[in-house]
Amino acid sequence: MIKKKIVKNIDVYIFLFLIMFGGASAYFMSLDFSEKDNIINNTLNYRSTFDIFMNNLYVFLLIIAGTLTLGVTSVFIIYLNVLNLGLFILFEAQKTNMIVALKYIVFHGLIELYAFYLGLSIVITLFKYVINRKSSKSTKIVRSIVMKFCIGIVLLGFAAFIEYLTNPA
Repeated sequence: MIKKKIVKNIDVYIFLFLIMFGGASAYFMSLDFSEKDNIINNTLNYRSTFDIFMNNLYVFLLIIAGTLTLGVTSVFIIYLNVLNLGLFILFEAQKTNMIVALKYIVFHGLIELYAFYLGLSIVITLFKYVINRKSSKSTKIVRSIVMKFCIGIVLLGFAAFIEYLTNPA
């Protein structure tokens, strides 16, 4: 029973592990920060919400394309995003304070991470479907994947709008 529950919610457990591992990695990397470091290079300088949305959509599609590598690249991309998020928060908190750092990240970052989680969930759903090959549930699975994909795109658009409004540049 426990094994069945773990297998059913494997996407949640993988995502939580990535958040903890990425956060811990960011913390240990931040121990070497000094005030003269400039790790945040804001040369991207997004001009619009659409630019941010397209960048996030590209990452979302890369996560879904990770199905081809059995989810390995999807996990790696999410890990790098969590690591980047953690490093930005810690570096900005050291430069200014934690409230300013969280202001830049929390409102859009959590929405963005949830959208990326939906991408990972799509990958794992596809992987489970290929392993089980239960054709009786195929319409339900396709409907679930399409719904997660659409919700992910809407969330990315919303997160891009918030990110543009709170962009520190």
